Amino acid sequence: MPAATPEATLAHLDHQADVNALLADYRRSREQLGTVRRDLVAIRETASSPDRTVTATVGSQGALRDLTISPDAYRRHRPDELAKLVLTTVSEASQAASRAAERALAPVLPERVGSDSVLAGTGDLSDRDLLPGAEAVDRGRNEDGDAASRGADEDDSFDAVSWLRPGGWSGSGEGNGR
Repeated sequence: MPAATPEATLAHLDHQADVNALLADYRRSREQLGTVRRDLVAIRETASSPDRTVTATVGSQGALRDLTISPDAYRRHRPDELAKLVLTTVSEASQAASRAAERALAPVLPERVGSDSVLAGTGDLSDRDLLPGAEAVDRGRNEDGDAASRGADEDDSFDAVSWLRPGGWSGSGEGNGR
């Protein structure tokens, strides 16, 4: 086997440096995303009613984690008033948790993608992408509604992948537990 030329050796070293830089970037991004995920999981926001008879705590996605109703609340409020007070208090805590989640996500998102859209599950999708009546062409079909022929590159497409749901697939409902 012939010896490598100096140019080939330099090209190989440049390529190796590029690969090493990409791996370092990947590791930094992965570490940053891990930190954001831990921050999101740790979010707990609490709100109390003005008279302090109802206190609600929610997580980063607005799930109710704790609800405390003081014994005094049943004497101070009629049942329908107390129900409204509970809903209002939970809503306030959910809004605070949403703001905290947006702050946690903001540093890792591209400028054109708002954290509110990621939390809503829409990411950088347009309204047209999200509407149920989108054109057949956008769903892998031609104007007649027939399946369009797939190009070789389409096998590598991640368009049907939801990065927010366990199982990953969101397109047809297969494999995502729905």
